[in-house]
Amino acid sequence: MMLTLICLLPTQFLINTHADRYQLERSLYASQQLALFAEENQAWISQQFPPHIVVNNTNHCQVSDIQKHFQQLNILSFKNPDIQSLNNQQRWQVRRSLLCLASSAKLLADNEHTDPAQQEYLKKLYADLNSTTEYAPLWVIFAIASALGLGTMIGWKRVVKTVGEGIGKEHMTYAQGVCAQVTTAAGIAVANVAGLPVSTTQILSSAVAGAAVANKSGLKISTIRNILLAWVFTFPAAMVLAGAIYYVIALMIR
Repeated sequence: MMLTLICLLPTQFLINTHADRYQLERSLYASQQLALFAEENQAWISQQFPPHIVVNNTNHCQVSDIQKHFQQLNILSFKNPDIQSLNNQQRWQVRRSLLCLASSAKLLADNEHTDPAQQEYLKKLYADLNSTTEYAPLWVIFAIASALGLGTMIGWKRVVKTVGEGIGKEHMTYAQGVCAQVTTAAGIAVANVAGLPVSTTQILSSAVAGAAVANKSGLKISTIRNILLAWVFTFPAAMVLAGAIYYVIALMIR
């Protein structure tokens, strides 16, 4: 949803306009420290991350551009005391520089040449660099939660029938339901901590299927087949559709 808001109202949502001076200073300080780290470790960084040729003046984040993005942020922060005073173009530039610096910090932290202490340090810089761009206003969180709740209230019957009656050959018992829900909650919690992209529906369906197998009640092969086919075709279909939309928008902008 935030990406949609950024596309529709970039001036308001490119960066966190409600961030205070301290939060902005944190991001600027992180960019300064990252530039200092890159300068001190220039020998192996230039060897591991050689600069690439940029074609057609496209925006491409490179580790070799850390100093350039730091200088851009430094100049903008010197001319503008707070985020509200930045114009639309300057906000795009701040967002792009912060994202590129954060990406560089992550690449450096994951590199084999960094020791554990440096990795921990770079991860902290990564978090500080993202604090101004990765955010969600409170009303957006409430809107998403409300939309999910209303969608479940309206379309609950089909979901409940598919999960509760369509996966196993017999109706779920209370024990099966509890086990499936606890397993789903634990799986989602682990994925959230580990930062893994998972589908709550897939986890729940798998947990229900596992509970049905453990209860020896059997599985409906037709439903399992449809779920597996949906899993297989969803990813490539989404990739193709997103790529096509991006290509069309890029042509329109050019």
